[in-house]
Amino acid sequence: MAYDLIKEGQIGEIKTILENIHWGDPGLPTHYLTKAYGGVVLENGVHTLDHFCYLTGNDDWKVEHARVGNDNWRMETPDWGEATLSTNKHVAHASWLWPKSFTAGMDGYTVTLIGTEGKLTIFGFDGLKLEYKDGIYEHHFYRPSKVKKKDIYLAFLLKCKHCLEQ
Repeated sequence: MAYDLIKEGQIGEIKTILENIHWGDPGLPTHYLTKAYGGVVLENGVHTLDHFCYLTGNDDWKVEHARVGNDNWRMETPDWGEATLSTNKHVAHASWLWPKSFTAGMDGYTVTLIGTEGKLTIFGFDGLKLEYKDGIYEHHFYRPSKVKKKDIYLAFLLKCKHCLEQ
């Protein structure tokens, strides 16, 4: 749905992308922060770059600035990181964090695309908000008051599993 809105030109030409993956909780399986998995940046960074390429249609991104840290979980690999990337038409900033002392559920994952004609925010697994010349359009996949966040994530995983099996 977000991709269709972008391709329809609802936000104009994308100029800036902000992606935040601050997702997890104190119950995070610690093997994600071992060398076998690569930590938060390798685990999520590849998906971030894929999003940037897919949403803009450009694959010539270059890293302008990046840094990582390991002062939260203190495991073998970074538990937080940030990067600024660019093309000749776009700039993007991404940040990743796997929190240890609090829960950051699906609302901890957002992508905001700012274009010449509007702004589109993707709320992880729960929908999107389009702010453009015709006003504001919001679409949510679930009603948070009726569905627990763990149930939303489980439903999403089951849907993905079903698609992969076909």
